[in-house]
Amino acid sequence: SGNYILGDIVEDFENDFAEYCGVNFAISVGNGTDAIALSLRALRIGVGDEVIIPANSFIATAGAVIEAGAKPICVDVDQDQNISLNAIQNSLSEKTRAIIVVHLNGNPANIQNIKNVFKGSKIRIIEDAAQSIGATLNGELTGSFGDCGCFSLHPLKNFHMFGDAGMITTNSGDLAKELKD
Repeated sequence: SGNYILGDIVEDFENDFAEYCGVNFAISVGNGTDAIALSLRALRIGVGDEVIIPANSFIATAGAVIEAGAKPICVDVDQDQNISLNAIQNSLSEKTRAIIVVHLNGNPANIQNIKNVFKGSKIRIIEDAAQSIGATLNGELTGSFGDCGCFSLHPLKNFHMFGDAGMITTNSGDLAKELKD
């Protein structure tokens, strides 16, 4: 058809992607970095806020935090190379507004423990699932645990699009509407 952006085909793909990930909504974006930056902005995270990220993540994770106007706080990882809950807890401040959990090398981080610790708090949880599409934790797919999941569909990823693309997943209708607008 020659249609590469927007339109019925993209909307159908978003719906299929959401269904695959077990979430209510999927919103296509330009790339994985945009997915993170736009998620932060939609969650009203920006200037003066701190976002905790794993120190070993690709530079785009920190870049997206900076693009949104917030300050990345790099923390250590556990033996599995995923973000350490102890390191997160030791790095919290009154400015902490979000944690980006990166599922590295197809190996999901223990996001359920992180969610349990911060349940009821004002700290938002974003998943960087760029390297984990299809990976599961206790039967649930990555990208379905946090306030939103961010995917890169870059040609070098295990699931990719022609050119570059990204996807944001969420169960929040309000967040999905904010991201679409």
